Amino acid sequence: MPSFLYNRGAELMVLNDLDLESITVDCRLVMSNTTVDTERDKLTLSGFTTIDLCDGASYGGDKTLASKTITRDDVNNRIEFDADNITWTALGAGTRTSVGILIYQDLGGGDATSVPIAYVEFPTAETHDGSDFPIQWNATYGVFYHDLN
Repeated sequence: MPSFLYNRGAELMVLNDLDLESITVDCRLVMSNTTVDTERDKLTLSGFTTIDLCDGASYGGDKTLASKTITRDDVNNRIEFDADNITWTALGAGTRTSVGILIYQDLGGGDATSVPIAYVEFPTAETHDGSDFPIQWNATYGVFYHDLN
């Protein structure tokens, strides 16, 4: 399954109720038993059947995106969202491989109030070995883009 925007996140962006440049945007590393890659219609993180948070040693929690930007790409007819790359330091092996990143807005009430924005799938499942696990966003369009075609 490729990367995508969640229905609720896209709706809030269209309604101008989700300004990605001014809100706190967090990233959660998920493993292969996740359902976040197929349940696009959930309103909050608690609505997912199974998030399957990475359980590798030294996970240390979700990451917050910094230096966020939104760019209109008229040549490719899309809106691009980018941010600084992130790294989980010394991430140990989990019980399963990691398959992607759940991007969300945390409104302060945990998963019950956190709004899913996007899912970014890895090209291949990742096994951690205790070394740093860097996430380098796409050099062309950043974290994700919304196609305007």
